[in-house]
Amino acid sequence: MPGTESDTADDYLSDVDPTGESVTAVVTGEAVSDAALRTQVERTVARVREIAGVADVPDPYTPPASQPVTDGP
Repeated sequence: MPGTESDTADDYLSDVDPTGESVTAVVTGEAVSDAALRTQVERTVARVREIAGVADVPDPYTPPASQPVTDGP
């Protein structure tokens, strides 16, 4: 809504980084291997991916692809 604090913050963030905002979620209190936690995290990731305007939500249980190592330029 124009003129709100949220709108002002969005304008500021757009000026600072025009590529968009980034959000990081941290889950604490349970072991990462806990089956119930994993189910909840996977459900939440799926729901966030459905939000309009969300570009990418990586799966926290899938390691990123490794980068090839090269010698020299």
